[in-house]
Amino acid sequence: MKKNVIIGLLSIPLLFSTLTACQKNNSESQSEQEPPKTYICDMLKVDNPYSLLVPASATDTEIYAAQEIVTYFSSVTGVTLEIIYDANTEFSMNSNIISIGNTTPYEEAVNRHGEVDLSREALNTDGFVIFTLGTSVYINAYKERGKLYGAYEFIETTLGVKFLNYRYTHIPHLEEVPLYSYDKTYVPMFAQRAYLNTSVFEHDQLYTSHMRFNTDYCQLDNLYGGSTRWCSFNGNTSHTMAEIVPYRYYTVGGQTDAEGNPLIMPEYRKIFAHTGSGDNISLIWFYNGTVIDYCFTSGINDDGSYNRNEEISLAKLTIESLKSWIRNNPDCENFMIGQHDTESGCPCDRCKAAALKYNGGGRMVRFVNVVAKEIKDWMKEEHMDREVNFCIFAYQYTANSPINEAGEIPDSTVIPREDVYVKWAPIKTAFYYSPDDPRQNVKSEYNNLLGWQRVTNRFHAWTYHCWYGNSLWYYPTTHVFKDLMRLLKKAGVVYEFAQGPYYEYNLYQSDLDAYVFSKLCWNFNLKIQDIVDEYNRYYFGEDAFEDISKFHIDINDRYAYMASLGETMQVNNSLMKEEYWPYAITKKLVSYFDSAVAKTEANPNLSERQKATYIENIERAELSPLWMRLSMFDWYVGVDEEKAQTAERFIQMGNKYGLKRYGEPYENSFDSIKAKYGIS
Repeated sequence: MKKNVIIGLLSIPLLFSTLTACQKNNSESQSEQEPPKTYICDMLKVDNPYSLLVPASATDTEIYAAQEIVTYFSSVTGVTLEIIYDANTEFSMNSNIISIGNTTPYEEAVNRHGEVDLSREALNTDGFVIFTLGTSVYINAYKERGKLYGAYEFIETTLGVKFLNYRYTHIPHLEEVPLYSYDKTYVPMFAQRAYLNTSVFEHDQLYTSHMRFNTDYCQLDNLYGGSTRWCSFNGNTSHTMAEIVPYRYYTVGGQTDAEGNPLIMPEYRKIFAHTGSGDNISLIWFYNGTVIDYCFTSGINDDGSYNRNEEISLAKLTIESLKSWIRNNPDCENFMIGQHDTESGCPCDRCKAAALKYNGGGRMVRFVNVVAKEIKDWMKEEHMDREVNFCIFAYQYTANSPINEAGEIPDSTVIPREDVYVKWAPIKTAFYYSPDDPRQNVKSEYNNLLGWQRVTNRFHAWTYHCWYGNSLWYYPTTHVFKDLMRLLKKAGVVYEFAQGPYYEYNLYQSDLDAYVFSKLCWNFNLKIQDIVDEYNRYYFGEDAFEDISKFHIDINDRYAYMASLGETMQVNNSLMKEEYWPYAITKKLVSYFDSAVAKTEANPNLSERQKATYIENIERAELSPLWMRLSMFDWYVGVDEEKAQTAERFIQMGNKYGLKRYGEPYENSFDSIKAKYGIS
């Protein structure tokens, strides 16, 4: 895991803080007009120094939240605050404390302030409250992680710290810390939310906490306040059936069939994707020797009930397996029953008939409804009083909702139970547009969502935000974040999982996008361009900011031009045309970063350390336009020498910063580029 590097900047005055009225629990609440700020004091110029107050029996998270404020306050000002454990501390309007959690002064402060709603419903699970009374600050939340998020809000807003990405945090040096009044309830748009980049995928818990994400892909320890718990099936929380009912359990010890695939015991072949029946079953395999998927009608009667008489069935094996997983994971709330990542499912006669009547999505709902009912009946018998929910994909062959061609719900068996969530994953859309945008060339994914809304209002979403096969190529999607998030909130989504590239650290766009996504999840009223500008200004420095901004203007203009010509904007090689990316354009895109480096190097007021850090940040980001230019040389004529020079420069910079991959699959590696150009 990469370490989080914290770099300080030159001393600058801090001219901003936060003040907003308490807000309601809805997606648009944070768009209300904020009242004027009220100055309280300079935290460095008070008679009694500020201190952190935590409950007498403080949790690990409360202590850590206090320590984080102490750490950053010291880094920003050079002043170290004391942490005090509450011992019936007397409330005073003149005391200078930052209280975290249910301290004695907090209780009295609430009495004087008025009602503070810390319920799950009011805070959408992860929210928090900050208010000031007298000269003190009070932070509290429904969940432990909310208290840490509250501490980070104070650190960012009052101290001016910016948690930008996994390796760089902006820390100003301040000679005064003006405290302005707080009176705000912070509510995330989604109870669970994450932008999947490499830091999240590699389980960087500190980064995930800084971004205030709550995700199954990086579940947090108690120190960070924990996460909404998903069962990890041997490390898998998405396409989980491979671990719920592993085909390796049903092979004939090491033997293979005529095609070289593992030999499955005859009596178990019917639970996997197959054709034929009885003794004439043929399994459907991936090219790599993995069964393509499961038979989700196995163990399900035609009327949608559980076939208890079938000795061996997928339903029975799934139920028995889940009982074990639930028993062995007592803190888990969510269990994904996820199909394989494939475009087609089981083609047996029963599955085809069920798909014809109920569509692929309806067929899957019928399966999970049976499994969920049997599990809940068993839990009741076992006196297990805990929350357990199940989730299925609406993705690939299960994307189609159960609504039939007549626009009707075939029968009640395709209505998901109240403990079943549907994870809508519109992978076939052009990610440049929101799925409901009229310019979207793939209408089916949005229409599928409308159909699913006919049978349920319990959704998770898995959305897509880069060109996965070529993710070093800059493909903007932040401009659609608001439209997409509005759409999801309206549908009832409680968990938005935005997938970026997750296999390479040197991807400027994915870290920027994650930052924008995070900020919008907590303050939907923010302007996307303002968030982008904030990130770039602090990450690259003031000297580079203008050039980096020009890069964004030009890159966005090119894509707008492509869209105006009727390009579908799907992520494929149709985006790479000389008409879209002429020689002069790609040269200019690279030149912005070279200019940014030169201006940074020329600034005599920067320390050598800060200068080196900014230049590294710029050069890492420059890998993207360099790669785009190098890729386009295949279209440019008469520039072979410059192509070779660009390849050498790109590879040299990639080596410098440890570039590994430019896209998925794993074959799209940096080593393959070096091999192509014969440069090591």
